[in-house]
Amino acid sequence: MLYAGMMAAAFYMSLLLYFNFVVPPGMTWLIIKTAAVFLAVKLVVFYSLGIHRGLWRYTTIYDLAKITAGSSIAAVVLFSLFYFRHNVVLFKTVFVIDWMISIFLVGGVRLGVRLLREWRITSLKAKLKETIIVGAGDAAVMLLKEIRNNPSLEYEVVGFVDDDPHKKKLKIMGCPILGRVDDLPALIVRENVAEVIIAMPSADRDEIRRIVELCRVEGVVPKTLPSMTDIVGRKLYSQIHKVNPEDMLFREAVALHQETLSALIRGSVIMVTGAAGSIGSELVMQVAKCEPACVVLYDMNENNLFLVEEKLKDYFPEVRYVSRVGSVLNRRKLKDIVSSVRPKVIYHAAAYKHVPMMEKDPIEAVQNNIMGTRNVAEAAEECGVEKMVLISTDKAVNPANIMGTTKRVCELLLKEKSAASRTAYIIVRFGNVLGSNGSVIPLFQAQIEAGGPVKVTHPEIERFFMTISEAVQLVLEASLVGMNGDLFVLDMGKPVKIRELAENMIRLSGQEHIEVQYTGLRPGEKLHEELWYAHEETELTSLKKVFRVKRGNASQPDGICARIGALDELCGERRTDDVVAGLKELVPQYVPPALPSNLGDKKLN
Repeated sequence: MLYAGMMAAAFYMSLLLYFNFVVPPGMTWLIIKTAAVFLAVKLVVFYSLGIHRGLWRYTTIYDLAKITAGSSIAAVVLFSLFYFRHNVVLFKTVFVIDWMISIFLVGGVRLGVRLLREWRITSLKAKLKETIIVGAGDAAVMLLKEIRNNPSLEYEVVGFVDDDPHKKKLKIMGCPILGRVDDLPALIVRENVAEVIIAMPSADRDEIRRIVELCRVEGVVPKTLPSMTDIVGRKLYSQIHKVNPEDMLFREAVALHQETLSALIRGSVIMVTGAAGSIGSELVMQVAKCEPACVVLYDMNENNLFLVEEKLKDYFPEVRYVSRVGSVLNRRKLKDIVSSVRPKVIYHAAAYKHVPMMEKDPIEAVQNNIMGTRNVAEAAEECGVEKMVLISTDKAVNPANIMGTTKRVCELLLKEKSAASRTAYIIVRFGNVLGSNGSVIPLFQAQIEAGGPVKVTHPEIERFFMTISEAVQLVLEASLVGMNGDLFVLDMGKPVKIRELAENMIRLSGQEHIEVQYTGLRPGEKLHEELWYAHEETELTSLKKVFRVKRGNASQPDGICARIGALDELCGERRTDDVVAGLKELVPQYVPPALPSNLGDKKLN
């Protein structure tokens, strides 16, 4: 009705303008018939283009272009009808005037509704924080739009900063580009800025660190956005967060080949063991993006499994899933599930990973990590699973602890099984995962919140690090290009000193009085980790920063499956020393720690 009213008004105004506001009395009936035709044609054209479906409060340039196109098509149709059928030369000028008024009236009213809404949102915000957005690209524009459209956000964007000289003194949606990134300290003071948001998802670690230091000069702790891969499919404003250590250290992430990966996963059943853990839950979410037929979640932690379910339903309500509570040691249940759902790929993320805890309970580590992997591998083979991907660790290289040694045995197990199996067994080896359960990031955060000190085992200890998102991308990429028996590793650059990580976190918290305290190496802990053995060789793959590890000149140990069976019997008899000795036989490179395995336990009276 509103569109019909505006179109009738446009035609009437065009007549008034044509006749200098004095319409001849004898033309009333002709004008009524002409108006009816004008109205009918315009409504049909607008309806066909779907112009009526647009929400007025979200009117964009795209909507205005559709209104212009609709008015133009209607004008051409009307002109053809009247000129060739009725030869009403009198109204030729009216077509042009009506065309212009229709565009200005319909487009202007819709644009006015949007401007009124944005003005009301701004006026209703209780306390606005003057904000500068770093970057003036697509992510920055998306962020500005969401800030203006969301009444709950208390940001008032005063402008942008960007190092592109071509953008100097320009404006984006009315907000000026105030200067370069180096101008931030002066701009924070001049504009009384309370918040700085980094909207540069592709910025590398050095750039993030530079921006953080510039903001800290004036006491502002900046916030940032995640990578574009993480932004897709989620609300942008909800992902604004304080700059984390991983933002400063690991912005150069491996890019996910989403389209090619979707070809592997789309329409397929995908199973994830350990789906309630840090890596497993992210695997579930990344797989869900690729439109699988079903995602099968398997984990023994029912609380976290429930939380992953809820998150999956929130972000991907259209994705079907099957969720089961169970241990990978339960061979019968594991096989029943695999045989019933028939997954195409199994991502095996279930494992005990905490080094000091596994030093105190080697039998549990052997049973869960080695026997659990054996059970999953056997179920995959018996049920015709196309691929099984094992998540391994750099601690499996020249291991100094039980956890790393069990993971090395898992690698050897799958290597042996790959020699005569229709299931493709693929191994992915990577370093420490920032933000995962049990990692140093949440531990350091808790220590900082408690007022310190931040405890580091040794001033020279260093690790290879990657983000959860990056780790999961590597696992998915490996399943895409991996062949039976392949072992992949990520080029993670230079190792990071834990001491520097702790110092960065202290600075970002603004509590620079907190001290770093050194506690000494824990049982099974090495100063430096390695990504491959000396006898292993690496070769480039088609994926950036992803290497395939080859065996080199060293031979594969024989009879791994049989020797694991003997190790299982020792675990059943609870013969801890013999279990550790058995691990040493399987992995000669394993060097047990000199410290007692129960270090850190309190004596029981």
